[in-house]
Amino acid sequence: MPSEGKTSAAQARTDEHPSRQEAAQDKQASKVEQTSAPAQDSAAKPNAVAMKKPRIDCIDGCRFALVLPIVIAHFARFGTKNPTLLKLLTQENVLVGGFFVISGYVSGYVSTKLGQRSAEDKKLAKPELFFWQRVMAYYPLHFVISTLFAPMFVMVERWYKTPWTTTAFRAFLNYSLLQAWFPKEAEIWNQPTWFLSALTFSNLMMPTAILPQVAQLSKNGLKKLFYSLTAIL
Repeated sequence: MPSEGKTSAAQARTDEHPSRQEAAQDKQASKVEQTSAPAQDSAAKPNAVAMKKPRIDCIDGCRFALVLPIVIAHFARFGTKNPTLLKLLTQENVLVGGFFVISGYVSGYVSTKLGQRSAEDKKLAKPELFFWQRVMAYYPLHFVISTLFAPMFVMVERWYKTPWTTTAFRAFLNYSLLQAWFPKEAEIWNQPTWFLSALTFSNLMMPTAILPQVAQLSKNGLKKLFYSLTAIL
């Protein structure tokens, strides 16, 4: 009987021994995973940095090249009376289209995948969010300026004996940024805001009708699109 007790105790010890080995192996494996995790993270970080889109600094230079002639045109009439020189320096309206080109390029650049012919699904998943994020970048200032100078705009309307209905309609167009849709009213009140009106419509169409389709074009397709739009305009 004592011998049987000794053998059963020995068997119990041998039964417990594999479980202890397994526990030790699990601890060692967890340590290996913990030490290898930072290495994997450090290896993944360079890839994330490498895939980050670079900043295109020359865009700021393009904006300056467009703004400078416009500024000169606004003051050219005070600096010379030469009709030929005035005609040359006061063609600033031709340059305004360049800002639309830059805005469209930047929107396409930040909303498409790098090295792929597809748009960023996360950025275009909610078109209404895409639209309002861009509009609210300039509309609050437009609203404040329009409200501050509204008495002056209305006073000018009264000087020219403009009907109150027309004044109210122009106020609606100004605050809703719809004046660009009415050529005769495009430059009412604050004249340069026709640009904001056209830009608002562009931001509305970008996430649904423009960017998803343009992102799929090849270089040859983009060239054809550019030539076609240039011919139309």
